[in-house]
Amino acid sequence: MSPTLSMPGLDSLSCGSTQNLVGAPAEGGVPNIVTSCLTHLRNHGLNTLGIFRVSSSKKRVRQLREEFDCGKEMSLEEELCPHDVATLLKEYFRDLPDPLLCKHLYHAFIQTQRIRNRRLQHEAVQHLIQLLPLANRDTLLALLDFLALVASKAADYKDESGEWISGNKMDSNNLATLFAPNLLHPCPTNKSISTKEELSSERVEERSDAINVIRCLIDNHTTLFQVSAELLDEVYLNMMDTHPEALDQLLRRRDTSADEYVTAVYNWRYLLLI
Repeated sequence: MSPTLSMPGLDSLSCGSTQNLVGAPAEGGVPNIVTSCLTHLRNHGLNTLGIFRVSSSKKRVRQLREEFDCGKEMSLEEELCPHDVATLLKEYFRDLPDPLLCKHLYHAFIQTQRIRNRRLQHEAVQHLIQLLPLANRDTLLALLDFLALVASKAADYKDESGEWISGNKMDSNNLATLFAPNLLHPCPTNKSISTKEELSSERVEERSDAINVIRCLIDNHTTLFQVSAELLDEVYLNMMDTHPEALDQLLRRRDTSADEYVTAVYNWRYLLLI
């Protein structure tokens, strides 16, 4: 069974905390703290120059952490500095006991960057997303959807009235550079490397690959979380011949739970390939 982010792990901000946020996670399994931060930044931080990069008030971020960790029923007020809320969100992901993309999948995600065929690379990333626990997938999609929106505001643009709005200068590469260490990092390893130079070189290469993985997720999140028509045809045709009753159940599941349906499609594809 794949490791999962339990509700305490998701809903408690500090690694060592045993307190949960007030109430159940937001609909779909996204933790309340993530929903609160994303909603505040969507409303007040999209055009903030250097959002997620500019430093914040350490004192205010610490206060916010303590309030969430204590389970206080609270909302993020409009007057809060977007940089403080952005830092709170980054620290939440940084301090999860197991990163959002799961330590046991770290090397698999990194290896996708060795695939030169872009279509096959995206398909590999798509499969790995389906191996994440459901809570991780839901949270990842919510985060990526917001980061893509931030990236769309990177350059200066005209609003509906024709006035120029200054961009936030945070494109997907800049965002990926900041979020990669918080979302994708490995388990400690005992692998022996002969020289410090080799260790340093390996770390630099993997750091670059991790950034590219997160940038790929941001730029392609709408398609990476979908099942392609080609994959559906492949699974349906094979199941029609070998498992017709299971195909009937799969089609019924499509109308009741999108998440379970997508997961089942991928699971059946793996079974059919064995």
